[in-house]
Amino acid sequence: MLKEENAELKVDGKRVENTIEFTADKADKEVQVEFSIDTSALGGSSLVTFEELYDITDPDKPEKVAEHKDITDEGQTVLVEKQEIQIHTTATGKDNASKTIKADGKVTIVDTVTLKGLEVNKEYKLSGWQMLKKENAELKIDGKRVENDLTFTANAKDMEVQIEFTFDASALGGSDLVTFEELYDITNPEKPEKIAEHKDIEDEGQTVFVENKEILIHTNATNKKNGNKTVKAGEKVTIIDTVTIEGLEIGKNYKLSGWQMLKDKNAELKIDGKRVENDLTFTADAKDMEVQIEFTFDASALNGSDLVTFEELYDITEPEKPEKVAVHKDIEDEAQTVSVEDKQKKPSKVSSPVKTGDRTPLLLYGILAIVSLLSAIVIGILIYRRRNNGN
Repeated sequence: MLKEENAELKVDGKRVENTIEFTADKADKEVQVEFSIDTSALGGSSLVTFEELYDITDPDKPEKVAEHKDITDEGQTVLVEKQEIQIHTTATGKDNASKTIKADGKVTIVDTVTLKGLEVNKEYKLSGWQMLKKENAELKIDGKRVENDLTFTANAKDMEVQIEFTFDASALGGSDLVTFEELYDITNPEKPEKIAEHKDIEDEGQTVFVENKEILIHTNATNKKNGNKTVKAGEKVTIIDTVTIEGLEIGKNYKLSGWQMLKDKNAELKIDGKRVENDLTFTADAKDMEVQIEFTFDASALNGSDLVTFEELYDITEPEKPEKVAVHKDIEDEAQTVSVEDKQKKPSKVSSPVKTGDRTPLLLYGILAIVSLLSAIVIGILIYRRRNNGN
């Protein structure tokens, strides 16, 4: 009998019963009757055994001579304990099944849950949510708990199921996330009954670490005046550094710090004892951005030098405690380099060409021509006379 219902216990539509026949060999006698029952669905029930005794001297007309039917009799009662359902879990990142995920926008954690002790054909609901280990508090994004449910019908006593949690992990770099679970019996959907849970903030199996996303910096330093990779010594110059940054967190405040380096010395460039540097503060409005930072200085004494721009990027969410999140310092990087040209030498003076209308040179040239002609005539006469005298 089911004590709570005060009704016969039936399994698969059949009453759970048994009969034993015996011959009395004395006035007082002890006998045993057994009942074999599948108690899978009876967890928490109290079973009460009822008995009737029949005189079967005439088998065709059995006569009931005694009975024992007391639904409140503890001696007749057996409690069926609920079977303990065991939960074991392993939480991983969905993309690579590792115990780490990147703080890079939308991510998915997959919780693989092994359940032991289910009742076959019973409906269950597995509810899970994410916890911040450091704070031992529920993870909430935009004020909502990161959670999910999975409803299933048990097709075996031991099963493995998976439940997923998708959320924006951009702001969770450096956090440990722990998945908590509760299992409900939803035979009565209006009154789900919690039958198992797994909540251990220290359980490594339930934990996934969120790595800080790597921020990448690419730069191109040029002469602001003409966009070339050279500047001239002897004048005030401005180098403009165009910086491409990948992996920013939208809405976060950053500070880009830059300075000039002397390539041949691999040392900071200082003018009048001060480092040539500049900062740029900005709020990220996209994950990937391009910004520019300028450096204006006197390059008079820098003939022939190669200048390399170095950069550091800081997260200034807490202005009093800026956190360096990326650097770009490569003394050999051509893209970061601008060369200072030598001062140009003044050209040597060249004789002015003859101007039209200037009579002095022409007269001189005429006299020289006449003298040359007369000299030739004289030499010719002398040669002629010498030949005639010889004859």
